[in-house]
Amino acid sequence: MKILRTSVLAAVTAAALSTASFAAETMSTGTAMSPSEGAYVAVGGGINFIDPRQLSINGNSVKAKFKDGFALSGAGGYKWEQGFRSELEISYRENKVKNFRSNALPWTGTQRDTSAMANLLFDINTGSNWTPYVGGGIGISWLNWDQFKGPGPTVYDGTSSKFAWQGIVGVAVNVAHNLDLTLDARYKGSNGNAYAGNAAGALINNYNARATSVMVGFRYAFGGPAAKPMAPAPAAAPKPAAAAPMAQAPMPARPAAPPVPQKFLVFFDFDKSNLRADAKKIVAEAAEYAKKNGKTSIAATGHADTSGTNAYNLALSERRAKAVKDELVRIGIPEREIVVRWKGESEPLVQTGDGVKEPQNRRVEIVLE
Repeated sequence: MKILRTSVLAAVTAAALSTASFAAETMSTGTAMSPSEGAYVAVGGGINFIDPRQLSINGNSVKAKFKDGFALSGAGGYKWEQGFRSELEISYRENKVKNFRSNALPWTGTQRDTSAMANLLFDINTGSNWTPYVGGGIGISWLNWDQFKGPGPTVYDGTSSKFAWQGIVGVAVNVAHNLDLTLDARYKGSNGNAYAGNAAGALINNYNARATSVMVGFRYAFGGPAAKPMAPAPAAAPKPAAAAPMAQAPMPARPAAPPVPQKFLVFFDFDKSNLRADAKKIVAEAAEYAKKNGKTSIAATGHADTSGTNAYNLALSERRAKAVKDELVRIGIPEREIVVRWKGESEPLVQTGDGVKEPQNRRVEIVLE
């Protein structure tokens, strides 16, 4: 168990350092690729600590202590636009007994906790790749005591199924499009677990189990519309000149049609102003087109949907436009050639009513002339 504890702690520490490293790198470049609303799956693993608990054996108070163990979890859920997530989770925790009844008597055995939980969580939007979250869950815990015994024969060997609850606090950092690295702590409990015992006077009927798990994991979301560049508008073909009548001077040639502006659209997640990976690709395509075609006038205009107040959406569209400008400058477009504008919710791409979360209205239009 000492080797297991050291290994799990090392894994948790390494994952925490990786989380900080990823966050520092992505925040320094101003890139955000947080998954939008939609279905997701998650897996995690880490270390599990069981609180020493007083329990009653035929009316006598006894303390049970356990060694540090491990925890594993898997979940499937749905992330809502309002920041909430609902999920179904299956978890497994395992700890060896340390001492039981009396410190003078060595005991052996394993506590295994298999649980099915329904969780509700809330993601706290920070405007960056860091997303703290809090939540809780309820469900069923199957708490198994396997081969609990002292120097003699096995005393306890059975499973108690009880209502269970848990509280969750953690943080996610986005490491790729729709992929988060997570680090969280979970405090879980179930009350009234009972074990008959295989010896006289060994009945346990009020074991209130408590455990704290520290886990790292990954969460992959399936949602998120991909941003695509708008197809260039075809140049207007000049009309043919009318035939000149005989004995008259030829009509002057019609001047060439002015160049048609080239437009690219960059889309954003709900209530976000950071560029996703696909959005960065569109900005790079716009910059490459400007360089190849000698475009020296670039306008980046930010927009928002109708969810939220006019003032909030105007500020949000400004942040989006400036994020695109910063990315253009980063990849080599001179700042003097970029004009930044923001329109809030006043010029939607898709007409909607007030308070509607429309993905196509959460955008920045890059126009090259």
